Amino acid sequence: IFFKYIFLEASAVITHAASIAGKSGVPSRDWCKVGTTPATYKEASAICEKIGSKLASIHNMQENAFIHDLAVSEGVIDGVFLGASATGPNMEFAWQDGYTWDYENFFPGFPRTNNGNCLVMDTSEKPGQWVNMDCSTKLAFACIQSPPPTEAPVCTGDDYAEGQIIKSPGFPFTSNTPCDFFLTVEQGKHVETQIISLEANECCDSLILYDGYFGGSVLAKLSGSVMNETFITLTSNTMRVSWQPNEGGVPMRGLVMTYHVAGEDSEPVEMENTEF
Repeated sequence: IFFKYIFLEASAVITHAASIAGKSGVPSRDWCKVGTTPATYKEASAICEKIGSKLASIHNMQENAFIHDLAVSEGVIDGVFLGASATGPNMEFAWQDGYTWDYENFFPGFPRTNNGNCLVMDTSEKPGQWVNMDCSTKLAFACIQSPPPTEAPVCTGDDYAEGQIIKSPGFPFTSNTPCDFFLTVEQGKHVETQIISLEANECCDSLILYDGYFGGSVLAKLSGSVMNETFITLTSNTMRVSWQPNEGGVPMRGLVMTYHVAGEDSEPVEMENTEF
């Protein structure tokens, strides 16, 4: 397989989920998961993105305590990556999910210049204080997901670029909106598409891959649970991927995929620019 993804199998590393709704002082906008298999900051970001979330941002003492306690409950006492990194000579941190930097809990003397640009919570002690560390360090990590959107998802018909992460409308909250994705590579080449993750109702949801845009032969018809499978066009430099959910089906997570020129190597996806 030509894809050199930094994705790890989410089901293997995300071991615990807990709702933080209803806890005093803790916003109900999120749920949190702790990945216990050590990963670099970039790898951890990719894993969180894969399950439709971001590395955790923290906005008050209650959230900080919750994530600390959740990590400890999973046996993580060597620290966890949080979703912030620093830029510039003044070590100015910002949350990768775009939320305001309105709370911090650094150890005295931190952040330290030349100590690294990624944010880590100490989970060995109760206060859960923060330090900055090298982003290539391998640590456990915390993912937080925002709530489902209030508006119904739509199929945008975007022109997707090679290597881009592509998701079905509403992923990961709902999967009931049909959508066709038209994937193209240069003339004379073939499309190789990786189904990173598909969660669909076996009874009534279908993902159909066509060799070409119109009238092409069917390469595959998928349903149920599919992880990390690749499909290559046989005769065309285009592929149509048709997501056809049953409107009455139980909402599932839906589809995550990407594509590239068949047989050509690719660099790891820059997940930081991916929006869900």
